[in-house]
Amino acid sequence: MVGPDHIGVRLSITDGTLPAEAVDPDTRDWPDLHTSLAQLLARRQEQLAARGPAGAGR
Repeated sequence: MVGPDHIGVRLSITDGTLPAEAVDPDTRDWPDLHTSLAQLLARRQEQLAARGPAGAGR
C-alpha cells in the first residue's frame, strides 16, 4: 500500500491538513487494493486494451 507511505501524504498528516483516518482502509469502505505494482500495471494494461485504439492516448 503506497498511500500512507507517500511523502506528501505523510507531511499532510503531520501538519494536520489531512486526518490520518483518511488513509486508513479500516475506517473506509475501500475496494480491494492491488497486492503489487506488477499486478496494478497488468490490470491497467487490461483496461487500456479493452478501450481499444481510441483509449490509447488516455
